[in-house]
Amino acid sequence: MISIIIAIWVWTGIGSELPCEFIELPKSERRLLMEYIVESTTKSFFPNDKGLVMMTITQDSTGQKIWHLMIQIDDSYKDAPSDQYTMLRDYMILITDERIKKPLPDSLGSLNRIKCLEEIIGSRVYRRNDEKGGLSVGVDPAGNVIRDENGKFKMIRMRRRIWAGNLHNNLIIEFKKDGTIEKKIPV
Repeated sequence: MISIIIAIWVWTGIGSELPCEFIELPKSERRLLMEYIVESTTKSFFPNDKGLVMMTITQDSTGQKIWHLMIQIDDSYKDAPSDQYTMLRDYMILITDERIKKPLPDSLGSLNRIKCLEEIIGSRVYRRNDEKGGLSVGVDPAGNVIRDENGKFKMIRMRRRIWAGNLHNNLIIEFKKDGTIEKKIPV
């Protein structure tokens, strides 16, 4: 009986570490993130209070820490789920630290991280409609609806819209060895 309970305990993951971990950032880094969030809010990158900050931490060849920040308003975080997160007031920051070499997660590990993040994120992001993703009624260049020979609407895949500018408020912050920081907006 005890072996069955232990097997269930191990199988369900009770007692193991969570697939997504809350981390506390130093005060100076929280201040930088809050400045970024305030700027993003001012520029309306959180429509209807939806969205979260995606932070990827890397380092350059000299060992300087680099942050890549962007606002994400849909659930595309599921494509490559982060294993760490933090909160600033009501804003969520998903963190991927590429400096730490970790084994690639198996599909069960990714599913567990996605489930953990879904519970924490809740309704902070819009859901993508993957089932019908990008299908729309076809129209000709004059704006007339295209119908097939049976008179039904012809469904076509929507073309990508080309946007100019910094669509996700991308920002790169480089932490210099002398203690200064440099902010860059990617083009």
